[in-house]
Amino acid sequence: MPRIHLTYQTTVLSQKWALHIAKLLPKIAVDTLSITGNEEASFKEKDVDVRLVPCDDTNSVNMGPLSITVDANYFPERQENINDRTTSFAQKIEELLKQEKIEFAGGSIGSVWIRLTPAGYTPFTLPEAQL
Repeated sequence: MPRIHLTYQTTVLSQKWALHIAKLLPKIAVDTLSITGNEEASFKEKDVDVRLVPCDDTNSVNMGPLSITVDANYFPERQENINDRTTSFAQKIEELLKQEKIEFAGGSIGSVWIRLTPAGYTPFTLPEAQL
């Protein structure tokens, strides 16, 4: 169950466009991080949790206009070619931005971080409100 944080500068990218990009990130995550033949390391788009993190001059320093951080479970098959997977993720973002005609000021740099960590996951039931 990867979690993706899409951090963006609100002075450069509108919430509407950030949300549009966010909705497309689960497919990119599946394409770049799922491991064929390993059921535990494979996932579907619905399994990806995407969160928007809007920033401006009051809550960020030295941040580019667009940064994507992916937290995913560690699997040796992912780790062995993590740089290739990260590059592929970034290339897919570049293609998406060009395709959607989302443009930034000249020289702007975005970034992708993929962090793999040993982790466990278990859902739990929330108590229902008594009205």
